[in-house]
Amino acid sequence: MVEGRAHAIPLTLQQSLVARLDRLGEAVQQLERSVSVAGEAGLLQDESRGLANLGVLYSAKNPQRAIEACERGLETAQRIGDLGLESRLQTNLAVAYCELTNRCEARGVQAAETAIEIDRRLSQLDHLTVSLVVLGQIHQCHGQPHDALGYYSEAMALAEHTGEPQLIFPCYDGLATLYLDLDEPEQAELYMRKAQEICERAGIDPDALMVLPYLA
Repeated sequence: MVEGRAHAIPLTLQQSLVARLDRLGEAVQQLERSVSVAGEAGLLQDESRGLANLGVLYSAKNPQRAIEACERGLETAQRIGDLGLESRLQTNLAVAYCELTNRCEARGVQAAETAIEIDRRLSQLDHLTVSLVVLGQIHQCHGQPHDALGYYSEAMALAEHTGEPQLIFPCYDGLATLYLDLDEPEQAELYMRKAQEICERAGIDPDALMVLPYLA
């Protein structure tokens, strides 16, 4: 299982702040209204974007609705040919299937690999970082640490190049836990320290990133 990490394309600033303040119910209501309005107005890209974020917020309390929202958003993204949104939704689905169901190997891995393929094709390097981390988490949780290490390492190189704390932290955090699994405590401690330092410099609460990472 992927432990409590998921990605979404950016919420509106107001919705993101509401979510980070532990007012998930309010954030969900705002997004549901946004999705409804976008659907009625035929704004399919906005509808799909809203569903991507709803999938993340639903996952905290209603796993089945999370999957349904992501699948609905993915169907719309594929219908309008928006590969960028499709990649994000595939990543969300990978997390949802592996964290919330027993269909990780059948569906979650495929979704994460599809997201990575799209990100590489479109040179979406920021989101490629996310997709790589998710697939790394999946391999780690399935007892494949060396495969996980490759994905985490590639993600870390991309994230450090951007300098974005919300991308860097999951890489360091993932590597810290992975090196513990590999019985390499010195390396684990190194990345734990790096994860703490990046949060301190950015003024970000690590617990917030563990619950709702990647929200802009």
